Amino acid sequence: MTLLQACQEITDNNYVITGPSVDQVRAFTRPRLRPRRLNFAGYCVYCLQAGCRAPKCIAAHETAEWVVCRHCDGTSYDAAAEVMCSCTGGLA
Repeated sequence: MTLLQACQEITDNNYVITGPSVDQVRAFTRPRLRPRRLNFAGYCVYCLQAGCRAPKCIAAHETAEWVVCRHCDGTSYDAAAEVMCSCTGGLA
């Protein structure tokens, strides 16, 4: 049976096919914002240890939700205070 025949059979038998909602598709396809767990110098952003391989830090990083920082709009520079922002690479 071809795909076209299967679709015709579904249509003829009044089956209703449902799929994911638009919001579910957007959530799945949206790029995941996440900085590296180790900064450029190799220090963990959670425990501040060099070369960290702690399971708790790895797990925390995997489950963390990051967003663009509202203070610096992702630039890492707080223009209002004229200093570098305390976020992590533009993410908070």
